[in-house]
Amino acid sequence: MDDARDLLAFLDAGVTPSHAVAEMARRLAAAGYQALHERDAWALSPGDRRYVVRDGGSVVAFRVGSSLPSDAGFRLV
Repeated sequence: MDDARDLLAFLDAGVTPSHAVAEMARRLAAAGYQALHERDAWALSPGDRRYVVRDGGSVVAFRVGSSLPSDAGFRLV
């Protein structure tokens, strides 16, 4: 039931695309993800959790794995 309540809270907070992105960014930061800026050079290390917001209307989050994608594969959700 907690998952259903959490979903409803997210839907209540995300009344527009920009509100949904802001809520997602807030939740990602609370989960230990750090924001990156699209135009900056990125220095990434294995285990890093990062996210990028584009124009307030979309968000991409990722975690850097410890193995090469050619060895471990690549997953996109």
